[in-house]
Amino acid sequence: MARSEADRRRKVGYGESLLRRPEIGAFIVMIVVLVSLGWASGGWQNNLNFLDSTAFSPLGVRNNTRIVAQLGIIAIGAFMLMVAGEFDLSIGSMIGFAGMSLALLLKWGLHITIPFTDIVLVDLDVVPPSLAFLLTLGMTLAFGWLIGNIVVRSGLPSFIVTLAFLFFLRGLTEVCYRFLNRAPGDRSGSTQVSDLPDFKNLIDLERFRSIISYPAEQAIGAAKGCLSVFERPLNNSLAKLDNVKDNIANLATTSKMSPEQLARIKELAPATTSKEELAAKIAEVCKVDPNTISLEMERVDAQKLSADDLLAIFSQIPAGRAESLRNMLEADATRTAERLSNIKGNTVTPASINDIDVAKEFFMTLPTKNPVADLFGGNILEWLANWTNVIGWNITERTGAQWIDGLYAVVGWWIFVALVAWFVMQRTKAGNWIYSTGGNLQAAKANGVPTDGVKISLFMTTAACATIFAATQVFDTNSADAAKGNLKELEAIATAVVGGAILTGGFGSIWGVVFGAIIFGLAQNALFYIPWLDGAYYRMFLGSILLAAALMNESIRKRFTGGI
Repeated sequence: MARSEADRRRKVGYGESLLRRPEIGAFIVMIVVLVSLGWASGGWQNNLNFLDSTAFSPLGVRNNTRIVAQLGIIAIGAFMLMVAGEFDLSIGSMIGFAGMSLALLLKWGLHITIPFTDIVLVDLDVVPPSLAFLLTLGMTLAFGWLIGNIVVRSGLPSFIVTLAFLFFLRGLTEVCYRFLNRAPGDRSGSTQVSDLPDFKNLIDLERFRSIISYPAEQAIGAAKGCLSVFERPLNNSLAKLDNVKDNIANLATTSKMSPEQLARIKELAPATTSKEELAAKIAEVCKVDPNTISLEMERVDAQKLSADDLLAIFSQIPAGRAESLRNMLEADATRTAERLSNIKGNTVTPASINDIDVAKEFFMTLPTKNPVADLFGGNILEWLANWTNVIGWNITERTGAQWIDGLYAVVGWWIFVALVAWFVMQRTKAGNWIYSTGGNLQAAKANGVPTDGVKISLFMTTAACATIFAATQVFDTNSADAAKGNLKELEAIATAVVGGAILTGGFGSIWGVVFGAIIFGLAQNALFYIPWLDGAYYRMFLGSILLAAALMNESIRKRFTGGI
């Protein structure tokens, strides 16, 4: 029987109101997935204590939340666009493009020259992470703006337009990698970058230059590395001088020498009359001034300094700070020894803490040279990880030491993006515009809603979410790959649907998308914790839950709107 307007307007109880919420279905499924995963990954063996299961161990929580957060970020962008009645199939390719842009800028710098001229517009050998991210974000936002304008001005379905950009951006990424990601002299480039510095853990020890031997050692090492490029042809008695000169002329830049050194060697080589004379000039050019050696290094490299250098650094640490670090390390050592004693059944003596240990721990307290890299690729909630270690949960059974140092930074970005999206959708005029654009486009236009601007802005939002996703990957793994983000657009759309969005637009909840990301993220990663579960079951689960969610969302929408 058809429902009347009076039926729609009648007051409903709390329970019935709760069942009308767009996210209720996703919430119920999320609880089922959490309980099932905890049970299947070992909770059934520990009196249903899921904190003792593999999936919800400290390392399991850290790894699971990273996958959930990465999916959640792009799913929120896809959801907001779906509420406005559009789709974006280019999200995955945008992730690959953004990662490529970041990696190439960080590795090779930024060099722009006007074609067919010698006029240099930009010549940066080093692009800091902050600038690399802003430049990448600018490019991805431009693509988002372009996609949105094509959709609203051409009238073509966003499915077709973004499908075209899915292929275009993926191809552009691979072409740029092969063309730009290569050293001078290489015939072809690589579609991967895997040798980036760990920017988030770079610290500056410049203030210790006068008291440690590191600069002198590095200068000697750099000179030896430069000379090693020429040692074989120079020491080969059968090699003629002309052969050696030809070898130098064709030599590509390597990591063992600077471009300036190579240019100087090439300049001096033609004027030499013997290999001995050439060897002497190369040795002179390869010398490195210790004062020019950078003391910016990764924390792990700083901890590998010689004992004398570490002791020299310890002498410069303020007494109060050194004592605080020593007390902390001694407390950790005592706690670890007590746990090992319980594990092994015999008394374990705490490790003694010396001045070198304090100096090594001091490096961990120094601020990073690249806070933007740490913001995207570092850790969050370190205090919570330390606290859970003290209460006896965040520990390894083998060594008794602290297991994890916190959660991945991407989790913080997921929470931030979700809160901003919720505020926009529920507390601003822009949120009303988004819902009305997807609910009834013609009515929204008639009421003065700038529907074109809304859609263009949301395409740019999905591009921004893809860029954040890519930045967290690049700065976390210190690498990039042209294949990154493959099929992520489908996972993002599926997560939005499971979270309560409907394909016709105008309906859904941000919190539903959050629950949907937890569902898919945990289900995707469950294969690592349940060895007897075949990987194909994840895809079966994905397809089944997606179809069920679409049917449920439409039913909830009708109850929510009174069948209108």
